[in-house]
Amino acid sequence: MKKEQTRKLWHDLAKNQKITHNIKLRNGKSVDIGFVNQFARHDSIPDVWFDWENRSDSHTMIIGQDWGPYSVLKKRIEKFHSNINKSLDYNDFLLANFSSRTEKLILSALERVWDTNQSSPQFKKSFGKLFFTVAVFFTRKGNRFRGNEYYDEGFGVKHSLPYL
Repeated sequence: MKKEQTRKLWHDLAKNQKITHNIKLRNGKSVDIGFVNQFARHDSIPDVWFDWENRSDSHTMIIGQDWGPYSVLKKRIEKFHSNINKSLDYNDFLLANFSSRTEKLILSALERVWDTNQSSPQFKKSFGKLFFTVAVFFTRKGNRFRGNEYYDEGFGVKHSLPYL
């Protein structure tokens, strides 16, 4: 049941075209800083933050602010598809690509908490049981994770909130 609900959510998100256009002034020029709707471009995304269907039965959810630029996410997707015919372990791929500064801090904190509360360190096995998502569902244009050149948090939240 939950997997079907997450699949429907993905389909509903894919239909949102309002998110892709948002004109703002940047350095005195009108620039479209709308978000990229990655849900409309991909049926699934091999990334922890969008692996909702495989994690729909999780009991613990971690919510981040936003994913970052689509250009970086696209490279991860291409990397996954170029390795799919090799003996690729999906969860190992997700964990190995959990690599931004923020993700490393989250991972470090989770490993410390997990190791403190468990008799043996089995965090990597439990990593697949954690549900990760972001408050702003859509990805940024541009190539930067930080700054507001292509980011309007209020606009992203406004268009993500109905789906939460």
